[in-house]
Amino acid sequence: MAIVRREVSDRSLFGKLAKWAFIAFNAAMALWLMIGTGGSLDVAPPGGAEDPALGTELIVILWVVGAVLLGLVVLFTRRRKIVEIEK
Repeated sequence: MAIVRREVSDRSLFGKLAKWAFIAFNAAMALWLMIGTGGSLDVAPPGGAEDPALGTELIVILWVVGAVLLGLVVLFTRRRKIVEIEK
């Protein structure tokens, strides 16, 4: 008779919340970036106080820092694998 190995995994409640917070954060940041750069087509003097690149840089920096921190939380709350052996 063959032995069947089946891997069963499930995240804890905190792990599920962390995963969905990571997904929601990235979606919100992508939306913010699209909305924030929508008005950057207006002519502005380069290097001025109204330089649209400064806002874009801020959004990207916040996105990277937040994604790294939340990504680490998601990584450390990943699924535990349980191997079931059926005969």
